[in-house]
Amino acid sequence: MVDERYKVGQLVEGTITKLTNFGAFARVDGEIEGLIHISELSDKNIQHPKEVVQENQTLTLRIVRIDSARRRMGLSLKRVADSAFSEDDGETAALNLNGTADDFDSAKGDEH
Repeated sequence: MVDERYKVGQLVEGTITKLTNFGAFARVDGEIEGLIHISELSDKNIQHPKEVVQENQTLTLRIVRIDSARRRMGLSLKRVADSAFSEDDGETAALNLNGTADDFDSAKGDEH
């Protein structure tokens, strides 16, 4: 189970796999891909994730949301240094842990 292996607030290493208008996808532990929503990339207002991250870039990320029932995980770059937050802070989009960025695009409509 995802919630047995990962916990909200945990720091993980992730590699950016895909950029979209709404965020960046990152592969965690070489097998799980989660979404860093654009609002979780920077404290500054940005128009596109490419202003902050690049594909194939490896970063330390914080897990901000785990939805075990839907098998989704939300990640944050801007909260890496912030250990004081709750799972309910804001609405963080997430990706199906069994899927890929392409699967997410198919389900939500490609927003490139």
